Amino acid sequence: MTFNKFGYVTATACLLSTTAMADVSPQDVWDQWQSMMILYGEDKVTIGNEEFQNGTLTISNIVFNSNDDNIDVNFAVPEIQFKDLGNGTVAVTMTEELPINVEEQRFDGVTSSVKMMITQNQMSLIASGTPDEIDYALLAKSYGFDITSIQENGEEIPVNVNLTLNNVNGNYLVKNVGGKEITYALNSDELNYVVAATDPIEGADFNVSGSITGLSAKADATLPEGMTADFTNPFASGMTSDALYEYETSNVTFEMTDGTSSITANGSDKGGFLSAKMTPAGLSYETEGRDAALSIQTTDFPFPIDVAFEKIGFGLEMPLTKSDEAAPFGTKINLSNFTVSNGVWNLFDPGEILPRDPATLLIDLAGSGKWNFDLMDPEQAAAVENSDEFPGEIETLNLNALTLAAAGAVVSGEGAFTFDNTDLTTFDGMPRPTGEVNLEATGVNGLIDKLVTMGLLPQEQAIGARMMLGLFTDASETEDKLTSKLEVTEDGQVTANGQRLR
Repeated sequence: MTFNKFGYVTATACLLSTTAMADVSPQDVWDQWQSMMILYGEDKVTIGNEEFQNGTLTISNIVFNSNDDNIDVNFAVPEIQFKDLGNGTVAVTMTEELPINVEEQRFDGVTSSVKMMITQNQMSLIASGTPDEIDYALLAKSYGFDITSIQENGEEIPVNVNLTLNNVNGNYLVKNVGGKEITYALNSDELNYVVAATDPIEGADFNVSGSITGLSAKADATLPEGMTADFTNPFASGMTSDALYEYETSNVTFEMTDGTSSITANGSDKGGFLSAKMTPAGLSYETEGRDAALSIQTTDFPFPIDVAFEKIGFGLEMPLTKSDEAAPFGTKINLSNFTVSNGVWNLFDPGEILPRDPATLLIDLAGSGKWNFDLMDPEQAAAVENSDEFPGEIETLNLNALTLAAAGAVVSGEGAFTFDNTDLTTFDGMPRPTGEVNLEATGVNGLIDKLVTMGLLPQEQAIGARMMLGLFTDASETEDKLTSKLEVTEDGQVTANGQRLR
């Protein structure tokens, strides 16, 4: 939306500066701001008045308007001042409260409106450098975001949303190099948030509050010259972004009640990160949290449910555009040392037959492939949805790591395959794979015995499971250890430990 676009220009200038390299004037800084605003479309921004007096350039009544898909967005900046400090630097100040109004005419006939407010408390923003390379330095006691009103067909919806970023500092550098090169670093002591609402029909109350401490953000972005104002897919115009966000701790409290039942949850962790990189060719994303814990209490359950993780993470890499050359892709899921409280275990294992060791799930897949359409193009994506053909080709797939450990059993493995996309008949429409995967399992037979003892697995099913394991695996000299080599040969044969299955 339009207010997000302008926030990208202003809010990312939350930052502590380097020494001025040369001189910039109020007009230089304002010219750069305008060159950023024009990216959103010349018809989207109106400027009420510009006045220069006593070394200060005052811009008043800046309004951003957008109308897309029956959604009207209006973001107003009552006043911005650019003051020449006399030493080649410029102090930038603006109105502390910035209102945002969003109105939507929905397809079901409902008219909704949302009123929001961005607040800046004791902000100090200094611009230095040269007209083609301006460094912004910022200190602020706090930045705030509030939803002050939500209405549907004129009726107020009870809701309270507040986010406050405290003690912000950092730097934001913008270089004019044909397009724009932007580098920023941001630090904040703490982010506090509250989301509270009441369902006007059911009468249920909902409340979420929490905080994130020790925030830091670093990013680089490139906006190419001539970049279009179509922000549905800015990367199609050549935009790139590479960002890393880190934090030290977080906690959250969730409460919901409807008069007859209630649920309360408290969660926390001891830090983590999120990294994201996007280019016209592809994206990569990774996130991780450490030492996370969650406790849930509900009137519908007789005891608290406590879960904990030593590490929980997710990663994704994939191409975005059509290409004649294969590009890397991959995904990673890491859930290590997962535990639940004894009360949950006792629901299905009151005799404590199963080992209650922490569980782990690790899946690390990587490969190469290509799309035959541009993933970010809505028209091409719609055409693919209406087609029965797979919209791309996979060339390689590697199982870098597999670990599943739970209830005393551990399964691990690795492998690699290549795919022949010219052969779609050997495996009924799927590209013919060639390669192998090697698996190792310990404690599986012991787990089957325990499940039979508990009555969760009938004896006849246990016999069938062991027969299946015998078909696909080899027993080793080590007690309760199984190995398996699953292979697909070039002529389409499928074997398990040398025994042909296909």
